Formats: sequence, structure tokens, C-alpha cells
Amino acid sequence: MHVRLAPGEALFLHTDGVDEARDGTGRCFPLGGALAKAAAGPGATPARLVAGVYAALLRHTGGRPADDVALLVLRNDRPLRDRPADRPGGERMRGEGLRPAGGASR
Repeated sequence: MHVRLAPGEALFLHTDGVDEARDGTGRCFPLGGALAKAAAGPGATPARLVAGVYAALLRHTGGRPADDVALLVLRNDRPLRDRPADRPGGERMRGEGLRPAGGASR
């Protein structure tokens, strides 16, 4: 599967230990709400998104998630003018474009 992030777009990735994390009453972690809160306001960098969601997760679980937890945010910080379609003739440069899922590259 390939995904193209437009300039300014971000992708939030996580393991199942995040959305399946439970509090003392057995309630699952509200990932959507925690992510929306972390992304609200100016300065929502990838590092701040991860830190905000992780802090909320620790509060939810009492500081003890029962499963592994991994969070990753990928964001395309390229300016709009660097898109291949914006170049004269819309040509692509060799090696430019999407990378295979999993981060493999040539």
C-alpha cells in the first residue's frame, strides 16, 4: 500500500497497545479525543503530538500500560512548490515519489 501525504498533512501511526489500553474500570483509551486535543492549537509538531497522546495514555492507565506502546507521526513539511506536478511540464525526478510501506528505500 502506498500513501501520498500532501504538504502539511500528517500520518499518525500506533500499535494496538494504544487504542486497547484500559483504565482501572476497563474503559478503553479514547485515542481520537486525545489526538484531537494534542493537535489543537498552533505548534502541533509531530513530537508534540506523540508527547501529548502518550501523556494522556499514561494518565488513562495510571502510568502502567499493560501492552507495548509505539507512536509515530510522519508529516510532509515540503512546501507546495516542491511537488512534482508544480514543476514545468509536471515531470518527476528520478527516485522521487512514494516510498514502500515500512520505510524501505532504494
